[in-house]
Amino acid sequence: MTNRIFKCWDDVQKWKDRFEKMFPPWFVTSKEFQKAELAKLRNVLHTNTGKLSEEEKLSKRILQGYYNKLEKEIYPKLSTRISVRMGNYLQSRKTDFVQTRGAVLGKKKSTKPTACSRWHRSWKIRMGNRQYISV
Repeated sequence: MTNRIFKCWDDVQKWKDRFEKMFPPWFVTSKEFQKAELAKLRNVLHTNTGKLSEEEKLSKRILQGYYNKLEKEIYPKLSTRISVRMGNYLQSRKTDFVQTRGAVLGKKKSTKPTACSRWHRSWKIRMGNRQYISV
């Protein structure tokens, strides 16, 4: 059985190696690059992998330790780390809400166009599909 966590982590390492070859060393050690690496690791850690084997659980804990170490390098202050974590959490909750909003609220997309949508479509055709900003 393949270790899915190490496979994803290997993809992140390959991504990092590609950038190390393309750009100078000062770019790879910059905070912006480290933040991008941190975001990729966060995606690996927070993807829904289903039921994990014992080996995958262990590798996930190792990856979490590496993530925490990298996070401490980027954000040395505890208060900054906490605020960044809260921001990441709220952003993920917002994404989950937007993705499941239709199912939660019970909204179904109407197949029949409404009078307003028909008017809007005809107005866009008359105006040549130009975008106007209303103030």
